[in-house]
Amino acid sequence: MATFFSVAFAGAVAVWLYAWQTGKANADKKTELRAAQIIGIFDMWNLLDDKNLQTVKLPDGSEAKVLLTFLQPGIYDESVRSGLFGTAEAMTMSRLSAIMHIYNTSAQRLLPILKSIEAVGGKEVDRDRIEELRDEIDTMLVNRQKVVEAGRNLITLWTLKEVRKALAVANPSDREEADPRVSHMIEEHLPKILPPSYMMGITTKLSQAKEAAAGGDTDAALGLVNEIIEEAQRLRDDKITSESADELITVAKEARKTIEEEAAQEKG
Repeated sequence: MATFFSVAFAGAVAVWLYAWQTGKANADKKTELRAAQIIGIFDMWNLLDDKNLQTVKLPDGSEAKVLLTFLQPGIYDESVRSGLFGTAEAMTMSRLSAIMHIYNTSAQRLLPILKSIEAVGGKEVDRDRIEELRDEIDTMLVNRQKVVEAGRNLITLWTLKEVRKALAVANPSDREEADPRVSHMIEEHLPKILPPSYMMGITTKLSQAKEAAAGGDTDAALGLVNEIIEEAQRLRDDKITSESADELITVAKEARKTIEEEAAQEKG
């Protein structure tokens, strides 16, 4: 009996030690992966910052800003394959990896267009080719925004302790509540992102409308606001989503209301 219980006890201890060792190894691996993810995200944000934008001279004499670089999604693919992360984190990492691949594809597609236009000379390029180039540049800028946002979404799933120390947790449901200090830290590191050219045009018109209204030129201000509304409707489901178009139109209508009210007060 003593021998039987001794063997049983030894077996139970061996199983417990194996489970403990496996759990510790997984936790250490998860820590390493999360630390690499954090480093990767902040390095990527630094790379995608507006300070690294390159100026491209278009055949029609205008200029555009674009960032031609290639991102490394390997650590996020490895993290998903590890099976150490919960569903929410794994899906967010997969989304980040996917958009990084899309960005790289955009860069690969844009490079030959730039080279072909440079090779034939600016004056020989037709307008359709120029528009194709503008579309590709805008696509690059949109994808750059999506990459930054995807990285932000991943980090906001973690607690401040996880961000600072890259500590693993057994189950996402057991983690602490999201810490607002994490969002603050993210805001301090987010790069400046230049919007696509069509969004820059709308933003510029809105600023011009406000300046015109402040200078007393109500007609010019209202004309610019109406142009913003028309442009948002034209871009709907093409360059921008319906939600983004609605948001732009709402902002423009609010600006128009403010301009009309201020003009009425001055007349009164």
